[in-house]
Amino acid sequence: MSPEKEHLFTLHLEGEWRIEQAPDLLQQVAGGWSALLKAAPPPACVEIDLAKVREIDACGGQLLALLQEQVRLRGMTPRLSAVPPTVRERLALLGYLDGETGGEGGEP
Repeated sequence: MSPEKEHLFTLHLEGEWRIEQAPDLLQQVAGGWSALLKAAPPPACVEIDLAKVREIDACGGQLLALLQEQVRLRGMTPRLSAVPPTVRERLALLGYLDGETGGEGGEP
């Protein structure tokens, strides 16, 4: 998780986003959230980098949707990036993309 220039903050997520890993995922998100809240100035956009997410289920999709909603509630724009094809397909199937395309190369 690293602040980027031009009011962009990147959260790098990784691993298997499944119900069995829920406690670890919550720690991963909490660590990124803490760094995000310390960013100065506050970013206009939060890039959620999924390049290292190997798998996702409904629980992981819900956690990702909650993260995006919390970003929006704080006046920032969430943007998925580097979404692996299998993760993108699963998110679309579960209805979590909501207009995001989540390209392989990084841009949604």
